[in-house]
Amino acid sequence: SATDTSPRQKDRERKRREAEERKRLYRESQKVVKRLERIERKLLPLDERRTELENLLSDPEVLSDSSRIVELQTEHAHISREIQEYQEMWDELAEKA
Repeated sequence: SATDTSPRQKDRERKRREAEERKRLYRESQKVVKRLERIERKLLPLDERRTELENLLSDPEVLSDSSRIVELQTEHAHISREIQEYQEMWDELAEKA
């Protein structure tokens, strides 16, 4: 009937759909923010360890021990790769936030 599609009812329906969409987008953005925070929590200790390794690798005492240098360089390369992967994930997610 004509009353089912009155302008007021159409307007109410449109507003309800818009509110649902806003809620959905908010929930999605909250998920993204939480994932960004998890990545940041993983990045922080990795970044600190990388700095620590770089300091060790410039220490004259460490530089006199070739096997220690190889060990530290290997760990540094591994951590740098991990950091890069997390940063790429972070960048990708940040675009959605």
